[in-house]
Amino acid sequence: MATLQVSEDIRDFENSPFGEKFCPWMVQSRFERGRWQPFEVLAASDIILSPAAKGLHYGSEIFEGLRAFRSSKGPVLYRPGMHARRMAHSARIVGMEPLPEQQFIESLRALVLRCESLLPVFPGSLYLRPFMMGTTSRLGAGIADDLLFLALATPFGMKLDPARPKTAGAWVSRDFVRAVPGGMGSAKVAGNYASALRAMLQAKAEGFENVLFLDALERRWIEELGGMNFFCVEDEVLRTPPLSETILAGVTRDSLLALAKVLGMRAEERPLAISDLLEGIQSGRVSEILACGTGSAVVALTRIGDTGITHQVADGNPGPFTVRLSEMLFDVQFGKAAALAPDWLISC
Repeated sequence: MATLQVSEDIRDFENSPFGEKFCPWMVQSRFERGRWQPFEVLAASDIILSPAAKGLHYGSEIFEGLRAFRSSKGPVLYRPGMHARRMAHSARIVGMEPLPEQQFIESLRALVLRCESLLPVFPGSLYLRPFMMGTTSRLGAGIADDLLFLALATPFGMKLDPARPKTAGAWVSRDFVRAVPGGMGSAKVAGNYASALRAMLQAKAEGFENVLFLDALERRWIEELGGMNFFCVEDEVLRTPPLSETILAGVTRDSLLALAKVLGMRAEERPLAISDLLEGIQSGRVSEILACGTGSAVVALTRIGDTGITHQVADGNPGPFTVRLSEMLFDVQFGKAAALAPDWLISC
């Protein structure tokens, strides 16, 4: 039987697959009798859960992903308030009682301090995975009266290089969609990621690392990738689809839009048609495509695949916009450049 693997030796994490091993501490809080209980920092271990728990049967499971960095002033959380508010939004979507924002932040600060010996130096970080699920032991679709909040931590990204963002290719999914209007596309619900797996398998079978989803109604408008937001550079303007109920409000996405202005880049949110993107790649108007997310930071998309044709973006290397945004993001996260708002970096 698979069990949680923990280690107190940073070397164990350097060559292990992401998310396979964890720090020896975790955070726990329970929603019982109509209120959230104080959080605890416990030894990381497997949990006991009723096989009739609603989260196992009816999809009441949400999560977040954020990072802690070792700055010159000590350990810091990157934009935990925005992550807390997004998790509260996800909770409401599936009928859960949101964890109070301050409790969310304080619990993660406590976790990082307990795991500080495993917090890597630049360019690594601690990846934090808070999640919540319905634990009411009762079959029948309905709202869970009892909830469990947990948070794990794992060292991550020791081999990242902000000056050389990773590259990947994305396959345009014509057969599957990630989200539909009126659904849960704006929430970080576990089921959204399960629904993307068929498209991800198709993309990998075609030789691509990720999948690019289009809108559900017209199959025309670009939405996002399987776990990352989408950007392109067209005519020297950084562009990304506007947020909607089918696109996740990415924290890194929001950061890049703000940082682009600091770097003097023109940036705008506007609908992007897949036909225009492919034509722009061929004509050279689209000079860069990038994706972003908490775990991946900034990734250069150098190939777009669609209906059996591979479109190489420019010369197939990360472009100047992508590199500058990647470097600036890391500089802010590690305290080497000023944060754009006081709540971007919260000391632990």
